[in-house]
Order: sequence, then structure tokens, then C-alpha cells
Amino acid sequence: MILLSVPLVAIIHELCRKLDVRLICCLNVLGFAATMFWIGQFDKNGYFDSIALPMRFFGLSLAAFFTPLSALAIHGLPASRLIRAAEELTLLRTCAGAFGIALQAVVIFRRTPFHQLDLADHLGGRRFASLDLLSQFSDRLHALGFSANMARSQMGLLIRQQATLLGLNDALLLGTYVFVALAAFIWFAQSTVALTNRIEGLREAEAEEMMGQG
Repeated sequence: MILLSVPLVAIIHELCRKLDVRLICCLNVLGFAATMFWIGQFDKNGYFDSIALPMRFFGLSLAAFFTPLSALAIHGLPASRLIRAAEELTLLRTCAGAFGIALQAVVIFRRTPFHQLDLADHLGGRRFASLDLLSQFSDRLHALGFSANMARSQMGLLIRQQATLLGLNDALLLGTYVFVALAAFIWFAQSTVALTNRIEGLREAEAEEMMGQG
């Protein structure tokens, strides 16, 4: 994330002065959506690159996240209100981040039992009588010397692990839908193509730098 995000920060500052910031923000949140969808396909049999590779692209989106949104939010405000707006935006961004983390935890907490029951029904032959993988797995454990209680405990552990991963995937996929919606919502903002005077441009740069550090 760091290797790709740090060099891009300086480039984004310049692009925000020359392009419509709405376009940069839209591409940025779509990048977040694509990365979350990518990671959201992870399962227990996944390998290290299943996480490491998409996180590199996540670094690109992260580098282009704060500055464009800050520039879009404070664009058009009078110079006397820019610093106060930057402070309020930093507060709102911190609160929204905390809310988003808590929301993801709630999604994982609620979806994990659902997947646990669904996996038990699907693999235990309750949904399809011809598909009773848990009985086959239990027989193999018995053949290895596991007692009945040990076999049930091992199967329950494996199901809980996979259900937790599926719950995490659901939280990431929900984030995908949220970012896609934000990509469309961004275009309701005012265009930033119009030039501002030099004083307001300097104040905007100062406010952006403050929010970037926050």
C-alpha cells in the first residue's frame, strides 16, 4: 500500500488543480469498490497473494481519497470559511470512519451465524439428501482415531471458521455496493473546473493540507 500510495499523493494534488475533481473522486471510489469486491471473494483455501495483490491497488485508491474529496467539499466556499470547513470535514471524516468500522463489525456478527447454519444444512445432507459431506468427514475422523465428540468439535470448528470468512466477505461486498452508490452521488456536486482567484486557491491548498494530515 505504501509503495504505490506515497508517490501518487503529489500527483493527485496537481491533478486536482487541472481536472474536474468529480472525475478523480468517481474513479477513486470505483477503485475502492473493485478492491473490496476482489478481496470479498477470499475463502479459507486462499493464498497470500489473494490479499497482498488487491491491497496494492487499495493503496492507489487510498492515496487519491482524501485530497480530491476535500477539494470537492470546500470548493466554492468563501476564503473566510475554508479553514473552519476543513476542521468540520476532518471531524465528520473521523466519525464516518468509526461508524463504517462499527457497521462492518455488525455485518460480520450478524452474517456469521447465518452462514454457519447454512453450511451445516448444505453439507450435512439437510438440503440435498445425496450430499452428506459431514458424515463422510466424520467417518474419516473416526478412522483416524477421533472419538465422536472430538469429531463433532472438529467439524464445528471448521464450519465456524468458514462462516466467519463468509461473514467478512459479506461486509466487504456491502462496502462495494456503498462505494458504487457514492460514485454516482459524487456527480451531484458542483463542478470544480471553474477557476478561483489566487488567494482562494492558496487558502484551499492550506485547508486540503490540513485535512490530509488529519
